[in-house]
Amino acid sequence: MNLAEIRKEIDKDFLIVQRKAAYLEKELQHLLKHRHVEQEVRFHDYLSKYKNQWVIRLELQHKGWMASYITHFYSDKGLVAISPDKNSDYLSFYTAHFLKRFNERMKLELVMPADIIRAYADENLIASENKLGATEKGIYKFYCTTPHGYVLGTCNTFEKFYKLHTFLTCEMVTGSEAEKVKIINDTLEKYLKMGERPF
Repeated sequence: MNLAEIRKEIDKDFLIVQRKAAYLEKELQHLLKHRHVEQEVRFHDYLSKYKNQWVIRLELQHKGWMASYITHFYSDKGLVAISPDKNSDYLSFYTAHFLKRFNERMKLELVMPADIIRAYADENLIASENKLGATEKGIYKFYCTTPHGYVLGTCNTFEKFYKLHTFLTCEMVTGSEAEKVKIINDTLEKYLKMGERPF
């Protein structure tokens, strides 16, 4: 699939998936109505009518609720996933290498695709980013800090597309802040020089 085909496939599903999340949220609110909880996180696996596999993450807080959506499938390189941002046209693409390294380096030993996606969704859904510099016009490198490590990726501002290349644990990135950034940048550069093109 190319990017245009991926967007078309997600567009077919996304309104339906959002409606499903709203329905699940009402169910969850009813279930928790008499429980005094500050926060509750639930996951739901959903197969769309177009046969796309989705993981919906619902987070309820006293101020409201938030839903995150990740669809996953197998490419010729292995399990990959895509997360659309409902507030923008950006997509986040989780490469097979990224998901493999996350599972491996976090020592999760998960086998089922949805379990790997749920584990990462609980770790981080790319709330913020730190830019590392441009690779070419309209494309820049970035990293995000999670509770247990670092997400390394590239962003194409023309295509509105994040690509997550690999994951490093905190134990793999040590030293001063400047030294940590250098380790992160050098690691990402290695992947790009090996032919892991930004897009």
